[in-house]
Amino acid sequence: MNKKNIITIFILMSVVIGAGIAYYFFRSENSGSVSSEDPEEIKRRQDYETAKKAALEKKIEYCYGLDPGRIDECIFAVAKNGNNTAVCDNIVEDGLRAECRESIAYDGIIEGENIKRCSELKIGKLYSQCLLSFFWKWDSPEKCSEAEEEDRADCMDIINKKRAYQDNDEGKCDDINDDSLKDDCFTVLKSKPKDSDGDELLDSDEISYGTNPYSADTDGDGLSDLEELKTYFTDPRAADTDNDGFSDGDEVRSGYNPKGDGKL
Repeated sequence: MNKKNIITIFILMSVVIGAGIAYYFFRSENSGSVSSEDPEEIKRRQDYETAKKAALEKKIEYCYGLDPGRIDECIFAVAKNGNNTAVCDNIVEDGLRAECRESIAYDGIIEGENIKRCSELKIGKLYSQCLLSFFWKWDSPEKCSEAEEEDRADCMDIINKKRAYQDNDEGKCDDINDDSLKDDCFTVLKSKPKDSDGDELLDSDEISYGTNPYSADTDGDGLSDLEELKTYFTDPRAADTDNDGFSDGDEVRSGYNPKGDGKL
């Protein structure tokens, strides 16, 4: 074999060996990336997609494919999204089943704008939330007469607090009877026009929106108040704007529309 053939064979062997090494490393990197992914994280994402599908399509049968500890929560989301209290009856845990029914009733009360019906809610947090939702919407002290007598003082305090904020008048904080609300009123007005929580919304603007000027994420859903107001147009005071059982932050991170059906 002459020298030229030997060189040619050597070059071909080098190419073959080089390609084999490259293929080996390519397979190693790709197989490693798959095997290194946390199985629990994969399952969590799969469960989330299943629960989201159940809520959007209003079908509880999807819920039974989840881990047992997630089934009741999934059914709750289906019931809420479908505004169907009958679906709540499929929830095993008594407390969550009762909360499911009352949560749907709460939505109907707010939409009907009848504060008297808040008394139908037996779960304390929902009853209080029901009252506050009306108080923060009202601007006239006369509206407080619609509330039960024992709740009218709280109504007046909130309306007086809103007036003080809107007029930037610390003197109006003195009209508030509740000491904690009064102190908060003075604190906020003295800080104006600061951005106390650093979320790029002035404290005074946050007051007009009803968000907390001392928390960048008022409702704790993982989206800042600024993102909710300026980017996604969701409610910065409600962790789950569309009431489908999934927080606005989780929906955005998963590519879903936090204001309703479908994806972003």
